[in-house]
Amino acid sequence: MEKGKLKLGEKIRKLRRERGLSLTQMSDKTDIAQSTLSKIENDVISPGFDKVVSICKGLEVDITDLLHEQIPVAGSPARPTARMTVSRKGEGETVSSEAYESRYLCSMISKKGMIPMVVDLKLSDGDENEGQMISHPGEEYIYVLEGSVKVLLDQYAPIILEEGDSLYIDSPMGHLYVATGGKPARILGVTLAAD
Repeated sequence: MEKGKLKLGEKIRKLRRERGLSLTQMSDKTDIAQSTLSKIENDVISPGFDKVVSICKGLEVDITDLLHEQIPVAGSPARPTARMTVSRKGEGETVSSEAYESRYLCSMISKKGMIPMVVDLKLSDGDENEGQMISHPGEEYIYVLEGSVKVLLDQYAPIILEEGDSLYIDSPMGHLYVATGGKPARILGVTLAAD
């Protein structure tokens, strides 16, 4: 880690304290257990995307500001109309959960409507009972970059996607992506934030 760069949990704790919120109040605002929030703040566990979204709503910060290297500044200006940023290979904030290792791309721009990420799937076919379906506001699109992916949805039968295949879903529907075929899998995911 770069000198002076805060870990995700440290950023969350700093923002929570700046807002004068106790862990109990934060738990009430996010529907995340106090014990889980404490583990996240102490970098014992990494939150999945669904928890990151809940934490951002509870703290009233943009997800990109939370994942970016800098602490967000309160009262940041409205969305400009001529923004641009580049993510070079290997750059981006990485967040690891039980099922995914997600590298958030182009995180220099805040208040954007789409959240792009490259995701390595940590669960393999047969491990899906170890993973938990997640749901969150918005919509999402995935494109299989490498390997084969089993998509588990709470409203549909499992779907197998191969390299080059893609899927678009409403994110409030429970979903879990699992590598299948005995090989690692990687996807490009783009989540559209709910207004």
